[in-house]
Amino acid sequence: MIPARWGNGSVDRMIDSALSLWPAPLRAAGRGKSRRRAGTPAADELPAQDGGTTPNTVETPTTGAHRRSRTIRPHTGTPQVNDPNPTPRAIRVAFVGFVVALLAGVVEAIAQTALAAGDTHPGSLATALTVRLTIYLVVFAAALRMTYGSRWARRVLAVGIGIVGLASLLIEPLAQALSADQLGDLFTDVTTEFVLIFVLRTIHVLAVLVAVPAMYYRTRAYFRTSARS
Repeated sequence: MIPARWGNGSVDRMIDSALSLWPAPLRAAGRGKSRRRAGTPAADELPAQDGGTTPNTVETPTTGAHRRSRTIRPHTGTPQVNDPNPTPRAIRVAFVGFVVALLAGVVEAIAQTALAAGDTHPGSLATALTVRLTIYLVVFAAALRMTYGSRWARRVLAVGIGIVGLASLLIEPLAQALSADQLGDLFTDVTTEFVLIFVLRTIHVLAVLVAVPAMYYRTRAYFRTSARS
């Protein structure tokens, strides 16, 4: 029989001192039993919350005889990471424009190679096609770097595609238009091949006219921040 001068707090302290010599799993189980004997419900006997899921509990020691339980609820949400320098919409539009221009240029190069196959040496056609495709790969790499905020890539695209490339696409049709006596002479010998090349080149030119200005539309802060990071 426990003496009357010993209260529940004294008994708990004696039990905790004895349990401190046990391994950690047994110590936790023994403390749970001591609470049940003292009339304190254990953590697993508490009512379930949040849709029936019993929260995990961690005992936090205090200076008194009693101990309190701190509830740790599982984190089920996905942390949201905000990009400090998100890619502007104008940059995405510019990249799509360059990709469309490159696709139109590749199809046009293949079509012109196929049309000239009977009149030109195959070695010369293969060399010209290889050089043109290599240039397109370099342009694609520069456009990809531009989306990451590369200033040198933007300059290469602005000069190489916006000036030199656009001029090469327009010189030939402008020369034909200036050499014709009348505007209707340009459409006297229209063929399927002519229409195909005309449509592809028009798509190419329009895509470049969209992509190059888009690189400079409210994107100064994006390229400045990307250069610092």
